[in-house]
Amino acid sequence: MNSIKYGDIIGVMKRIQPLTIKRKKYVKEYAETGNGTQSAMNSFNFKDKRTASNYSVELLKKPLVKKSIEAILNKSGLDLESISSPLQSIIHAPVKDVKPSDTLRALDMAYKLHNAYPPSKSLSARFNITKKYEDMKYDDVLKELETIRHKTNKLMNDTEAS
Repeated sequence: MNSIKYGDIIGVMKRIQPLTIKRKKYVKEYAETGNGTQSAMNSFNFKDKRTASNYSVELLKKPLVKKSIEAILNKSGLDLESISSPLQSIIHAPVKDVKPSDTLRALDMAYKLHNAYPPSKSLSARFNITKKYEDMKYDDVLKELETIRHKTNKLMNDTEAS
């Protein structure tokens, strides 16, 4: 695998459109490692992995960031055509020549490089319910909980449909 040179990255990024210094650092590190969370932690000085992961997901949605990463990979000889051949040889090799785990890893890598995995969806919420339910009877709390579950399921289904 060819190593990525800083000068190549700068040249490619200037042709596309300028990014902030931190985003350039993120793009370079992501192109080298493929680890968005760690790249965000190192580039933006995040201490919390969840924050870094969320920020990385948002960055990878930005067309400019995607184009910059793709340009760096192409410049480094890691364009889709050049990586497809070795992966295809592993994927299509006779079973006796390749371990199943190697085939699965090659397929996983190909899917990741093509961004073929659907984006994950998550929802997190925090509620302080102490005051509201403090004086309620147990059965009333259970009814309220069932109502909240129903509303949450409806919200999740509505989110998946969009």
